Amino acid sequence: MTIENPMDAPWLHSKNFEGKYEEELTDEDIAFWEEREKLGLIVDDVPGGTDVSIPIRVDYMNGDYHKGYDLMKKNKIPLKYKTVMTVPPFHATIHVFPPDGVKAMKLFREAGITMYKVKPTF
Repeated sequence: MTIENPMDAPWLHSKNFEGKYEEELTDEDIAFWEEREKLGLIVDDVPGGTDVSIPIRVDYMNGDYHKGYDLMKKNKIPLKYKTVMTVPPFHATIHVFPPDGVKAMKLFREAGITMYKVKPTF
């Protein structure tokens, strides 16, 4: 296979990647998080210094991370930290403080930003 522009390689774009690394986050998944939040099961901290965050995985290469970041900034939702995969499907995982997790997911959904279930890729 000849690729004229290396940036057009199918493995650089998660939607074209043939592997089974991604599973989209559904409205039912968001409802699950929301129910846990209502029950008080989403907490800010855990004894022993465990870092707690709500992870939201999005595409990085298509600009969804940057759209999501701008959306969070506009709505005053602080970003706790992020991680970016250096292997396909090149997702970014945005870690949000627990009280803002469901709110951020709903904003992303309304903005048309595709979210993915957070699971190991290799």
